[in-house]
Amino acid sequence: MYVTIFLLLISKISGTSIPYIQNVILEASTQPNLNITVLFNRSCQECLCQEVILNNSSNLALNCFQNGTCQIFQTFPLSYNITSSPGSQLYFLQSRFPNPSMCCMPNITELLTRLQSAAPIIMNLPFNPAAFGYDPTDPYVAAVIGWDLPIIYWFNPFTMEFIRNSTGNASLTLALHNNRTFTALGGTPTVYIRDSQTSDYLAQFSYPSLEQVRKIIFINNGQTAIIPTQTNNTLTFFNVSSPLTFIYQVIIRLFSVLK
Repeated sequence: MYVTIFLLLISKISGTSIPYIQNVILEASTQPNLNITVLFNRSCQECLCQEVILNNSSNLALNCFQNGTCQIFQTFPLSYNITSSPGSQLYFLQSRFPNPSMCCMPNITELLTRLQSAAPIIMNLPFNPAAFGYDPTDPYVAAVIGWDLPIIYWFNPFTMEFIRNSTGNASLTLALHNNRTFTALGGTPTVYIRDSQTSDYLAQFSYPSLEQVRKIIFINNGQTAIIPTQTNNTLTFFNVSSPLTFIYQVIIRLFSVLK
């Protein structure tokens, strides 16, 4: 669909046609605030007039929300979602449309070039790191745990800035999910669950195959947990019936081949 903005000049009236989609918004998949300007207490018409008539800018997209907020995109994000939002409108101010969303870097040569030319950011830790944890629902927080000290170091994964330390188990595995922290001790077939903010113990679950947990993976919108182990060479599946209740479902045994 298109909306037409009419410009009343001294000698003539001209119109600018702007394509738009109803009931959706444009969302960046990573670094949501990158190259985005937010306007508050503005109607959609006011935001369009400011961008098209007053500024005559080169901005590319405009989200209009029902609550009187507008988001203006200076550039299209490489990775994005078109998300349902009843009552909202997404305008393409320059009649240009984003390229297909990239889930990752499609050009390996470009990726290697960027990695080689990037200036490294060094994070000094008070322990030997063992495992890294990241929860996509909270993209600005990540954590690393020590195998020799029971410390979890929290930091911003984009800037590497320190956020806080918390205590837990000295563990070879770490997982973050829905504001909960998951750790496991080597030789003990148990996974411990703590509150990510307070480090308070919440619950634990056990199964004989969980003697040396290496990772905890959540799929099916968090309804299934997959736990691989090193000593037993197994994948153990659990049904997550509630945030703190993990029910064993099935175990898959893996076989390693030595060459």
